[in-house]
Amino acid sequence: MLQGIAAVALAAAIVCAAQATPPSVTEVKNHQANENNLPACKWLVDKKSNLNRFSALPGGGWDNLRNKDMGKVADISFNDCTLSDDGAYVLPNRVNLLIRKESAVEVMSEVMEHFNNYTSTLSQSINAEASNKVLSINGKLSDEFQQMKSVAVSSKFKMGRTQLRYRLYTAKLQPDFRLSEAFVSRMSDIVSAIASNRTKLARYLSDLVIRDFGTHVVTTVDAGGVLEKVDFFNKDAFSSQEFTNSKLSATMSLNFFSLLNMSAKFEYIATKQNVEKYEKSISKMSIKSHGGPVLGADPSLEDWLKGLKENLVGVDVDGEPLYAVISRRSLPEMPAVFLLQLRKEIEDAVTRYYAANAVKGCQDPNSANFDPTANLDGHCEAPATNFSFAGVYQTCTETRSWLGACSAYGGALRNPISGTFSCPKGYEEVPLLTTTGQTKEKCTKKTTNCYIFFTCDDGYDCEKSTTTLNTFWCAARKGARLRTHSGMVFGGAYATNGRFLNQVTQAASCRELFKPYVIGRDIALCLSMDLHSAARYRLPIGGFFSCRSGNPLAEPSRGLMASSGGLSAESEWPKQCPEGFSQVTLDTVDGCAVMQ
Repeated sequence: MLQGIAAVALAAAIVCAAQATPPSVTEVKNHQANENNLPACKWLVDKKSNLNRFSALPGGGWDNLRNKDMGKVADISFNDCTLSDDGAYVLPNRVNLLIRKESAVEVMSEVMEHFNNYTSTLSQSINAEASNKVLSINGKLSDEFQQMKSVAVSSKFKMGRTQLRYRLYTAKLQPDFRLSEAFVSRMSDIVSAIASNRTKLARYLSDLVIRDFGTHVVTTVDAGGVLEKVDFFNKDAFSSQEFTNSKLSATMSLNFFSLLNMSAKFEYIATKQNVEKYEKSISKMSIKSHGGPVLGADPSLEDWLKGLKENLVGVDVDGEPLYAVISRRSLPEMPAVFLLQLRKEIEDAVTRYYAANAVKGCQDPNSANFDPTANLDGHCEAPATNFSFAGVYQTCTETRSWLGACSAYGGALRNPISGTFSCPKGYEEVPLLTTTGQTKEKCTKKTTNCYIFFTCDDGYDCEKSTTTLNTFWCAARKGARLRTHSGMVFGGAYATNGRFLNQVTQAASCRELFKPYVIGRDIALCLSMDLHSAARYRLPIGGFFSCRSGNPLAEPSRGLMASSGGLSAESEWPKQCPEGFSQVTLDTVDGCAVMQ
């Protein structure tokens, strides 16, 4: 990543609004002592009508994969509040507000050669936190990153970003802060499950905590504003000799300030011709403001700076892992004997959340093996997985075959290559899952003899037939000589009812050249026998496994091109992925996780 910071002298002065005299400390203390019938916060606002609540507060939960605010973890509210040192804001008592004395405006321009070099605009510090083993996927599931990655991959252009950052305040949670009532209640539920030895329930409740409160708690918020311009440009339009790293940085900054009707002087010289050439190379551009007044059609940096203090936002956040808040100080009413186990349950839930969303694969958009869903670096020269996987098939049996439930509801699936309920030559079937399917009922009238010449209805005789679907996938046999271009390519999966979407298409559909093959009740696998044309959109696959059956391709004694025969899938094949692959949950069927 090329990065340069340009020293900028703004032509317009930063205008500081005159502050009204805030209530004195003595006034505040006298009110708290003598006017307890009126809440302190209401009194402060009434006393000084131009007071605002400080809104960029710490104490909330944070999902560090999605960069998203979650449920409140710390017990802070404006029922117990104080005044900031500069008299401008009301804030909760348990929050320290540090006023930044410096008035410098930071301007930075950077060129990102790869989408993985992109960092979050408003949460860079907490994304850099290194408590988790899968550090590199912090922020990779955020809308901001995914939108940027989508454009970068589809256009194959470089990305340049120029930011103007102005930090005015830093809000910090005081040490040993109280936890919110909702969070403490969740901890109490988990401790109750642990105490009664209900380990599965404790695990489930811990996963729900991560879902609702995130992976971290925000302890520090920098408040201010950010102006940002992002360009996608063709770097081949100019030579590296013509545009050195420093000159490109200065050119981007000049272009940025010209759009804001500002002049600037740079330590690095960039000419008007440089700016014009750079502008011609831009294919897509966006300008965003975080904080301050809304930018109009003719944006002005001077106007934005004037209105910034009345429209502050968090421009960076920092924090600690959610499990770090669990201690005897924060949970004094919890039995001390269970606190370590409670902390371990929450820590394990965070780790599971990271692991479930980590996808290892090729992240080079120029490679034929590029995996658009990957967020961890894997091998771009992938093993010959095309030859190790030869599709799936599914059999249908029923409790009463004469009722024809399998014929009526379907469910049986022939292997696309062999056209039968078996694997092609050179491949062996591997059990994947067993699913209870549909139930068909047939009823006939019962009659009895009434008197001599008549019959009477006597209710109904009903029979039910329930289908069972057995799904198998085909793996290459050990030592098998496979013909050239055998096997199938995998292009993702989705649920036909939309419960989950295909990561490749972000919809309940397959890409062109792939066809859906439904297994179980509603899992559609996108497969193709066109090994050449469909390879561009394929996802490298190292087999499947579930809670009941293993993966022969993961045997450590062999490569992906073969699987051992004679071992029991349920007992001997490892329930894991081959080296170089990471497991992803395909679906959970009747309580059994199916992994790919």
